[in-house]
Amino acid sequence: MLGIQGHDESQATAQVACAAAMHLLNKQFQKGVFHIEELFSLAYANGDFALVDQKTKEEMGLALRASVLNT
Repeated sequence: MLGIQGHDESQATAQVACAAAMHLLNKQFQKGVFHIEELFSLAYANGDFALVDQKTKEEMGLALRASVLNT
């Protein structure tokens, strides 16, 4: 689990929701109802955050200003 802290939480939420929605609209997914964490994960590397498709491992970069919490 990745914990983050920073400012403008609503901006971070909007970016993740938008990236997930755009990916869902442009790709083929199995039918059904899913929680976002069942389809995507959040990755952090070299100071950058990305939303990752769990199945294809495709990464969608996010412009988040935050830091990773030690969990």
